Amino acid sequence: MQNGFNGYIFLQFWKPAQSGSLFGALTYRGTFVSTASIQALLKCYISAFYSTSPSQVYISIILGLSNEGSYVDSADGQAWGNLVEALDSWIQCDEYCQNRGDKVAVLGGIDNEIAINPANKSLDWRSGYVYSTGIAYIYYGDCTDCPYVDASGVFHNTLPSQWGWTLQQIYTMASGEGSIAMPQIYRRDNKNAFQWDYLTLTTRIANYYPPMAFAGSTTEWDACLEVDNCFSGTSNAIDNTPEMGWESLYGALNDPSDPRTFQNNIPFSTDMSWDHMKVSVSR
Repeated sequence: MQNGFNGYIFLQFWKPAQSGSLFGALTYRGTFVSTASIQALLKCYISAFYSTSPSQVYISIILGLSNEGSYVDSADGQAWGNLVEALDSWIQCDEYCQNRGDKVAVLGGIDNEIAINPANKSLDWRSGYVYSTGIAYIYYGDCTDCPYVDASGVFHNTLPSQWGWTLQQIYTMASGEGSIAMPQIYRRDNKNAFQWDYLTLTTRIANYYPPMAFAGSTTEWDACLEVDNCFSGTSNAIDNTPEMGWESLYGALNDPSDPRTFQNNIPFSTDMSWDHMKVSVSR
């Protein structure tokens, strides 16, 4: 969209789930919701948005899940991809062939936490999702314990090895074909941003991968205010505001001392909240 507001709205479910033969997800209250029910709810949501929002507003709705639980596999990834594909088809032409694509789009999403599950489970989910749809998913997960070079030039050689993750696997989840990186940049000390900078640089050098393309950054400032203070005021503070998260990632990638990770176009930042009615607008 050339003019007006263009942004993301994340609708985050807890984790993939099944009930009998039905695929779906658990909410954070532990309630199972089938993909058919999610599709019906989203049609109502999209219809209401389309008919009541200003003309120059465009949103991309991200249907997100975590990589937690025993149903993180290719079958559930395919079911989630089928859900996104079906909603996209309906947006382009509903039962009356009304096209809402001029104001709304839908994508998949995964809050992929490196410490939660083995790499093969997330990668299986990814393969199922990518197989079922050509619509990308947003990676708004982390890079916990990834190595990095700090602002003083000191290399910290920790590895995300608890569940067998490699840097190449994290790259594939976050920026492989069919995925777009919008990672968690929670820490105020820039460690998270340095980790993603090191990841994109290392995979480019060692594996000749294309540089990672970042759509933006993800923070949890609102969630910290609502639930706890996220170690605010300490060296481990993870309460970046949306602006701070974006600036941290942008600064790490565009460090003039090493132009190999330069990315001037990082258009978005987003912030997580437990209040489903709250929308963060920063960039």
